[in-house]
Amino acid sequence: MKRILLITLTGLILAGCGSRTYQTNNFDRQAITHQQIAVLPFEVDLELRPRVMQQLGREKVKEMELQTGRQIQSSFYNWVLRRGGKKSHIKTQFQDVDETNRILRELTSQGKSPELMSARDLSTALGVDALVRGRANLDQPISREFAAVIDVVNINTGLFLPRPPAQTKSAEIGVIDGRSGTRIWGYTHTLSGGIFTSADDLIRQMMRNASRKFPYRA
Repeated sequence: MKRILLITLTGLILAGCGSRTYQTNNFDRQAITHQQIAVLPFEVDLELRPRVMQQLGREKVKEMELQTGRQIQSSFYNWVLRRGGKKSHIKTQFQDVDETNRILRELTSQGKSPELMSARDLSTALGVDALVRGRANLDQPISREFAAVIDVVNINTGLFLPRPPAQTKSAEIGVIDGRSGTRIWGYTHTLSGGIFTSADDLIRQMMRNASRKFPYRA
């Protein structure tokens, strides 16, 4: 009975609270020149409870934000490529995220701040025609590994330890034309997760929704 209850609670679905897609009138004219696109690490804001923030410290939270941003970057890249193998495949090439991050590290080692560079300069440095940039807000995220530990404790001890609720308050993804530096496509989405939903679950759901909306279809 306890296991059934656990499975039921774990199966709480992610609820979409709304999405919106934006595309400029001249998108097709600009997108046709895009032969390669780079997906940048996402900007992530972790909104933690004050006591948790105090325990971790600002440096640790910043490290977590950067790590989560790279996780979402990789997740989006993989989702788009996975969609590319299906019927409505993506016709534009994507720069491998490891190569993108390598160049970003080189720029940083040269004393430059990639996050402060213009879209045109950054596109030139990366050798691409367009950029995918995004931002996500996560509230009280936990890892899938820690969530699994709580599951094991609950099953073996009969205790009922809830996971901290994780939810993406908002997520935004945009395509920036490297030549003009303007945003030509955008997607915003809000998701909420149940008590047994980890941040990893939310990221996958967000990427699944965004990749389905992504343009550049053949």
